[in-house]
Amino acid sequence: MELRRVIAKLMAVVLVSVVGLGGGCMLVPETSTNWLEVEGWAKSRMSLGQYDEAIGYGERMLAIAKEQYDADGIEVARSYAVMGRAYIGKGDLVPGVTLLRKATGVEATRLEENRVMLMGLLVDLGRVYSEMGQYENAVDAEREGLAIGEAVYGTKDLRLTLLLNNLGFDLYLLNEDVEAEAVLKRQLELFDIYAVDDRMEVADSHFNLALLYQKLERYEEALGEYRRAVKVMGKVEEMDVIKAASYRLAFGLMSMKVGDYEGAKREIERVVKVYEQVFDNSELQLATGKAAFASVVRQMGEYEKADAIDKQVQGMYQAVMGYDKDVIADNVVARANELRELNRVVEAEFMEAYAKRIRGWTWEGVKNRF
Repeated sequence: MELRRVIAKLMAVVLVSVVGLGGGCMLVPETSTNWLEVEGWAKSRMSLGQYDEAIGYGERMLAIAKEQYDADGIEVARSYAVMGRAYIGKGDLVPGVTLLRKATGVEATRLEENRVMLMGLLVDLGRVYSEMGQYENAVDAEREGLAIGEAVYGTKDLRLTLLLNNLGFDLYLLNEDVEAEAVLKRQLELFDIYAVDDRMEVADSHFNLALLYQKLERYEEALGEYRRAVKVMGKVEEMDVIKAASYRLAFGLMSMKVGDYEGAKREIERVVKVYEQVFDNSELQLATGKAAFASVVRQMGEYEKADAIDKQVQGMYQAVMGYDKDVIADNVVARANELRELNRVVEAEFMEAYAKRIRGWTWEGVKNRF
């Protein structure tokens, strides 16, 4: 995947060089009055991550659009959209959202032939509003985008799944649990209709529904959705090994929560093996996996094994954070808070409980034992 991205970037550089230098067939974008030409330059810069230059070309697009086209024409909307997405690409979300809103406010975006573009703008707005923590605004944009998608594609089209996923997840974050469940289930029904079971989006959908059930303390249903998420991730695991392991860890921890210790041990042991291949002993993610494994084997009565693993975990924490157990515990709680922000809730709950155990650690002579 990384190689393909590098090749794509190199090709883009070559194409830009050829177009820009090829025998004077194209004016430099700063002086060109061809709106489509300048739009091409803006998009090429954005594809290369050169967002400031893309913004500059977007401003040029807007000036040309206002001079040559209707003030409520689609060219004006597309100019705002290019600038908005470039600002978002560089991490400046507020001006990015403002410009995308201006794009959606252009009258031409409401024309039938431009509805797909408007839907795309609303998807982007929903995503960025969610990232900013403005979940009500996100839901408003996503509902409008879904309505357009249904009008364009019908109510049973697979292309609605992204819209449903984003809307369902932001409803979950807004604690609109009944509607969130209905939307997420509808998304999974569409995947079933088209027999799609080998895409990461399907795993994400099951995972999101599991999060909702866990919040509602419907643990057996949550366990079932985590299981389905892991099953799908097993088909696409090579695309993101760490994400697949984090889903498996959530499944293992939920299995432990409902008392299926054998299942929990099997899943968490697999996670630890993956983490050991990817991380070194200074990585707290490996410590988390080992701590979870120690907890499940302790629940199964394997106390000596659990103690040995816990000592490994303690040594890993000490190597990074020092020997003050309260400092270690505070850092583990901070990590739990980060996991909650990433919606890895079952993992966060485990880390919070483990932090309480850390505060009870005692030293026995040497500092790397407890």
